[in-house]
Amino acid sequence: ELLKLAKYIQGMTIGTNTLFIVNHRIDIMLAADADGIHLGWQSLPAETVRKLAGPDKIIGISLHSPEEVRKTNNNIDYIILSPIFCTPSKEKLLLPLGISTLKEAVSITSIPIIALGGINESNLKPVFDSGASGAGFIRAVFQAKNIEEQIYKLKKIIQKYKD
Repeated sequence: ELLKLAKYIQGMTIGTNTLFIVNHRIDIMLAADADGIHLGWQSLPAETVRKLAGPDKIIGISLHSPEEVRKTNNNIDYIILSPIFCTPSKEKLLLPLGISTLKEAVSITSIPIIALGGINESNLKPVFDSGASGAGFIRAVFQAKNIEEQIYKLKKIIQKYKD
């Protein structure tokens, strides 16, 4: 079922400016010919994934500290660092890193870092001022009354900070 869904999603991205990244499952990524894979703490090591995926696939990883960022090697194309701010999904698991830790992580790697966790339109500026390459949103989008309008609003804010 997962492979069927992945192939369907990959088909939807053809001819668009959209990347399809599969979470954790290299078998599904390869079988569906997705653009890349996102790794977590239970995934195969990045070195193994790079050998299996080849040089053209995008490989990202979720990390939670500058120490983890230091250990990351060039087999990774991007890092998602979280949680930057308080967020219910990590509340009992991880303390928020904050902007100073985000800055530290950005300073020790050339790999693009995307900040995640409790990010919304009111705290985007310090995220980008820290040097983060991007920001991810969950609650800021899915709790909006009008999701499409919220995405448009966030995109405009991001473009302002990235220009």
